[in-house]
Amino acid sequence: MIDLQKFADKKSLADHLATRIGQILETAITKNGRASLAVSGGSTPVALFEELSTRDICWQKVCITLVDERWVEPEEDASNEHLVRTHLLKNYAASASFTGMKNRAATAGQGVA
Repeated sequence: MIDLQKFADKKSLADHLATRIGQILETAITKNGRASLAVSGGSTPVALFEELSTRDICWQKVCITLVDERWVEPEEDASNEHLVRTHLLKNYAASASFTGMKNRAATAGQGVA
């Protein structure tokens, strides 16, 4: 059976998700000493990232990475790394470590190696 939850607006949804993700991260930190968080880019998670960044989590024990990326420079607005650095890696979350996907290779295929 699916547990369907409804939210009045995006802010309520972002708040709920940030609380739940924060709990999961703290549980992982307690159990393993560290936690990882892999996130998607695009405009959809921006409100969540903004809310999550304000949560007082042991961020210095959290490693964040991307699950997808556009093969553009991290400084460009189209970059998911830029999105994460702008909207998540601030406030309390500024002390998290981050590993991006883009490297110096000319193409994503070449960058895999």
